[in-house]
Amino acid sequence: MKDAIIQNIFMIVVTIGYTAYMAYHYYKLKKQGGALIKEYTHRSSVKTVAYVLIVLGVFYLAMFIMEKDKNAAKIFTMLLFLYFIAIVAFISLQNIKLFENGMYFSGKFTPYSQMKDIERVKNSIQVNLNKKGWANLIFIGKVEEDNDFVGVLRRKLKINKKKKK
Repeated sequence: MKDAIIQNIFMIVVTIGYTAYMAYHYYKLKKQGGALIKEYTHRSSVKTVAYVLIVLGVFYLAMFIMEKDKNAAKIFTMLLFLYFIAIVAFISLQNIKLFENGMYFSGKFTPYSQMKDIERVKNSIQVNLNKKGWANLIFIGKVEEDNDFVGVLRRKLKINKKKKK
């Protein structure tokens, strides 16, 4: 088992880090989110990546089952990889949820206070954040009820701006 841990140290660190990241945002959602306002389905590239990961995981599992030489290190590697794919796919396949105090999308809770404005970009929606750097926007593709989603989000942002004044 020691060999399995040594061989997979990078994947263990990434998996634990990602699990902690997701747990933090889930905790933040439960602490700050408030009541659920509405849930929206989407067909964005985030979901496409999740489907690809699921296919990759099934392929990897099939290859593992067909392999004759199984040992503890290989079993541990397979379980670790499938766990990582499962949490990423689960989070990516979730719907967009608007709460009283923020939005939950792709495993991340973003309070309305961190949102600057919302724009339409072709068939997608872009939420600009008050942050600097590469993480200053949330890009959401193909929301089912996009007019309602944009309207609710704009009202929430307007209410939040009035509270700040």
